Amino acid sequence: MLELEDRLVINLKNGIGENMKTLLRNILFVVLILSSFSNVAQAQGRGTINVNQEVDVLVQKLEVARKASIDFKDGFYKVESLNDYSDEVEYDMLVQTDVNDSQKKLIVLIPERVRKGKESGFGYFYQARPVSRGRSLMLSPISIGQNGNFIIESERSSSAPVLLLSKSMFNGEEKNTFTMQGRNGALGNGVFTIKKMGSKQKYPKLSSTPRSGFFAAGSKKRGAELIVNDGMLSLFDGSRIDQEYEMIDLNEHEIFSGLALSQWDSMAEYEVSYENIQKLAVFFKNYQGEQEFLLIASPGFREGQYRMDVYQSGNVSWIKKLIINLFE
Repeated sequence: MLELEDRLVINLKNGIGENMKTLLRNILFVVLILSSFSNVAQAQGRGTINVNQEVDVLVQKLEVARKASIDFKDGFYKVESLNDYSDEVEYDMLVQTDVNDSQKKLIVLIPERVRKGKESGFGYFYQARPVSRGRSLMLSPISIGQNGNFIIESERSSSAPVLLLSKSMFNGEEKNTFTMQGRNGALGNGVFTIKKMGSKQKYPKLSSTPRSGFFAAGSKKRGAELIVNDGMLSLFDGSRIDQEYEMIDLNEHEIFSGLALSQWDSMAEYEVSYENIQKLAVFFKNYQGEQEFLLIASPGFREGQYRMDVYQSGNVSWIKKLIINLFE
């Protein structure tokens, strides 16, 4: 009976109508009949079973669990520290449901100053999944192996540094406000408040490739800083290409690209890339869904930690000229 309740609580997302009550009564009735056949003596000891009464009790439990369950929607969130022990004071959080499992979410945690493109800084990639019968989400760090496979730290260690996200524990908070706490050393075991950034905002739409097929960052004054074209990413140092990377879609999610160092083999007359993944790249849109950004992340010293740089798409006019001159 406990297993039945657990499954129903975890999978319950909407209110329970009369049809659902009827279905639950039928399921419970079958379970009770089978139980009575398997152990007649135990059934007799319990006395007469009122199916309707037991279903009503179960429905009440499910309704209470539904109200307590967390509803964490996709979108942009502002994350602020409530103590002085965390690495950063403010983060931007990008949340998107996993295309392969609707129960899980992919989360990018970027220091606010990094998201604005002001400087580099350390951020995190997480996979979130429901725990405590859906009342909380556990954010587990995502690491990347040299072969490009994702590693979910909570799946290989019982002491992984995770974050627990739940409904706000502070009275008077708005509906779309949550509380997040670090465990096992995550983010210095800090406590954070999380607030959704408006109801009319667009989703981040995390992607391993730019929406138009190419992406360029820089300005007319500074020149090109970065160009993405035809599955290649080029970083510029002044007026010349400093490093070239081949972009490899990871885990067939079409969300993250792995960056492998590449060079042009002049004898073979084609691009040659090394197998090891050095960096991760992910494209996302801004809050209004208009301008595109590129996040490049290099693995840091902690599980799921990455040194991040964010590039903003440049002015369309000079980008077109640059692309024409370089690739046509």
